Amino acid sequence: MIFVSFVFSLFGLLVKENRLILRFFPVFLFVTLLIEYYSWKLSESGKSNVIIYNFFTLAEFIFYLFFLKQVIAKFYRGVNISVIIIVYSVLAGINIFFIQGVKTFHTYTYLLGCLLIVIFCIIYFYHLFRSMRSDSLAKESSFWIITALLFFYACSLPILGITNFMTGIPSRYYKIMLFTLDFSNVLLYVLFTVGFICKINFRKLLR
Repeated sequence: MIFVSFVFSLFGLLVKENRLILRFFPVFLFVTLLIEYYSWKLSESGKSNVIIYNFFTLAEFIFYLFFLKQVIAKFYRGVNISVIIIVYSVLAGINIFFIQGVKTFHTYTYLLGCLLIVIFCIIYFYHLFRSMRSDSLAKESSFWIITALLFFYACSLPILGITNFMTGIPSRYYKIMLFTLDFSNVLLYVLFTVGFICKINFRKLLR
């Protein structure tokens, strides 16, 4: 699904009115694809990929928060999101290097990152439905992408937040959590894909 989303993100480059941040999505998704593949190969060979995910999830949060900043800045100026991004990056770095350590998944700052994204997604929807007609949402790339972020991080917040404490969880509950995480991950990239192509006039392109 990451590969499919990456391919369709390239189509999004054809839409001139897309925000600049949307044009960075192909690069971000390509890097994500490489990281996920390399992490999978490490896991298959019995090696830990925690260090990679510590730094990649930090970069992921920064990218998504910057995307949210660009989208909601036009109607919400109550909080300086740039300052939040800087503070979060510093806190996550301190946690990864000095508190939980690079070889332990940074659950503390992961939970914080999830919470920040969920909060700003809710702010987006609150102002969106106050200022926009619902029939125009189908052609709004930001709507699909932020819907994806809200659903994914609302689901992963309780699951990945307790990653370091899963050793005592019964296997059936562990499988349910993995299925939920996989499903939300697939939906994340499906909605991303819809967001990338929703403004494209394919009839015009095929002429």
